Amino acid sequence: SSTSRASATFSQSNEEGHCHRLSGAGKECLFKKTILSINHIIMFIAILTYRKPLSKVDKFLTAHREYLAKHYAAGDFITSGPRSPRIGGVIMMKANNRAEVDTIISQYPFNINGIADYQIVEFTPTMFCEPSLSSLLIQKPVQQ
Repeated sequence: SSTSRASATFSQSNEEGHCHRLSGAGKECLFKKTILSINHIIMFIAILTYRKPLSKVDKFLTAHREYLAKHYAAGDFITSGPRSPRIGGVIMMKANNRAEVDTIISQYPFNINGIADYQIVEFTPTMFCEPSLSSLLIQKPVQQ
């Protein structure tokens, strides 16, 4: 049997200064790189793993949804949802630092009631599929 290798080619467009094209294996994907010049964006992903059975998790769903709504309204959360299979959840958030994330998580009903364990991943995004996304992710102002 023969093995085929997919080849990819990269090209850069000078028209926009930050447009890259990746093509290979008969498919083409266009993505844009946004240069971040004002502030570094710090993002966090909270990966929740349930410690309790779903019957106990479900008892805190109303408080969980109220907590999420509060932090979406404050601009802390970008997206969230359950893991598949339903063994926990994921929250993508923006914060100025890890201490701020720890404060947000300390108020989480699943944390307060021992429902879930948390793994926090910090990263600095440097590329976006659409440049307009970077404006949604710019750091919140530091509260004094």
